Amino acid sequence: MAATIIPDSPILSRVGFPKRADDKFIIAERYAGNPWPDEGPEADAIATARKGYEAGEVELAQRREGRMEYQYAIPRKKPGTKRPGYFETKQ
Repeated sequence: MAATIIPDSPILSRVGFPKRADDKFIIAERYAGNPWPDEGPEADAIATARKGYEAGEVELAQRREGRMEYQYAIPRKKPGTKRPGYFETKQ
């Protein structure tokens, strides 16, 4: 599974954060305190990443920088522990 990349993110550039090498794994971004998007391409990327996480193909991580929060989907080199139904039990 390939991570969906946010090319030249308008929020990143508007707030003035520089792009870094690890930013290629960002699948969604938000202002702190706001919910993650539930529609649009970022929501689709989050849903895909959750499926990959449950299948053991992707690791998910978050980073906060100032008032921005970023969701990462980092592909694993080797499939890891499968976590079927992980996100259904968290809702």
